[in-house]
Amino acid sequence: MRKYCWYIGVLSLATAGMACSDDGDSTITTDTVGTIVVAEPIDLLYISDSSGWGVAEEYARLAEEQLGRTVNVIDWRVGGLSLVEAIAEIDRRPEVVATAEIIVLEGNPFGSGVREGFGECMNKYATASPGRYTVDDFAPYQTLFEEALAKIAAARGNEPTAVRVTDIYSADPTMWVALGLDADCRTIWAAQSEAITKAATAGGAVFVSTYDVYNGPSHDEDPVAKGFVRSDRIHPSNKGAAAMAQALAAIGFAELTDS
Repeated sequence: MRKYCWYIGVLSLATAGMACSDDGDSTITTDTVGTIVVAEPIDLLYISDSSGWGVAEEYARLAEEQLGRTVNVIDWRVGGLSLVEAIAEIDRRPEVVATAEIIVLEGNPFGSGVREGFGECMNKYATASPGRYTVDDFAPYQTLFEEALAKIAAARGNEPTAVRVTDIYSADPTMWVALGLDADCRTIWAAQSEAITKAATAGGAVFVSTYDVYNGPSHDEDPVAKGFVRSDRIHPSNKGAAAMAQALAAIGFAELTDS
């Protein structure tokens, strides 16, 4: 929210600024008619599993450049975070959600009700084919995403909010090829991305594909070879995190700027 203060006569800008700024992190600017505008910091709530490690800080920096305001990160990133667990955290701390002008949401489908088997393609020690999946198989996951977005909207009320949802990258697709699981595993990633896209549309959020960033638009690129994943073949590298932050920032913040 913006605060406005007016100065009159010989009252200096410095004095007016001191009188009006009550937050050391606030950004002080002056508009064309001499109004001092103290822009309150923006809160960025980042909810994700380890795929979000390193992303929030760079995203916050890029957001500051675009918005001209300080952006504070609220870190809800937990290794292995499922969407079920993410929703539980939203339920536990709605007052935190209520303060966040920018919210990024991601959580894996474990425990969501999706038929068993998809985990084989998320396991670097996979041994068996999970069979092929369609978006209908991920309907329970889509429903949970819509539920999460509804809870976020309720917590935020009528306040402008930039909500972004992301999917999951395939850290080591060469494993699928070696095991002969490539065709089936690709259907899982495609189906879950489509389910999240549908949920975002229904919930008034913007979908930004981590899968596209890490694995390329045709999903045939190896993020390890690109340097986007660490040597453990699981977690994002600094380069990968920066690429994802740039993809998020490229969407802009129209909800907050009305432009």
